[in-house]
Amino acid sequence: MQIDSSLIQAYLATYFYTDKPIAFHRFCVITACNPRSKKVSDFDNNLRNKQLEADLAEHVHQPVLAGDETKQWCEESYIVEISLQKAIELAKRYEQNAIYYIEDGELFLVFVSGKQMSAGTFSEKVRFVR
Repeated sequence: MQIDSSLIQAYLATYFYTDKPIAFHRFCVITACNPRSKKVSDFDNNLRNKQLEADLAEHVHQPVLAGDETKQWCEESYIVEISLQKAIELAKRYEQNAIYYIEDGELFLVFVSGKQMSAGTFSEKVRFVR
């Protein structure tokens, strides 16, 4: 599937909003919202994310909001200590285009095809909120 360059730029400009410290060195950020980047209802997004959270039950995870810098657009997501391969499998199951992978502070946008793009450092993109 071809992904529009403006969508890729939006993915690369994503920030992560959390109220909890992140103690992982290698983890992924994944959501089940808006499959294939097509907007669906809040009800459907909540249902999909509850199903994803059940799939993550055996892994250490915490909620996070992923969105633009102004928080005009945000998706409920999860920070999860999981292998990259397992995260890609889940992304495919939940019809996502990509996930974020963080290793030793480096942030990567990883498409379900396996292609990766550097997105800078996670510390530049994480915002701690109350």
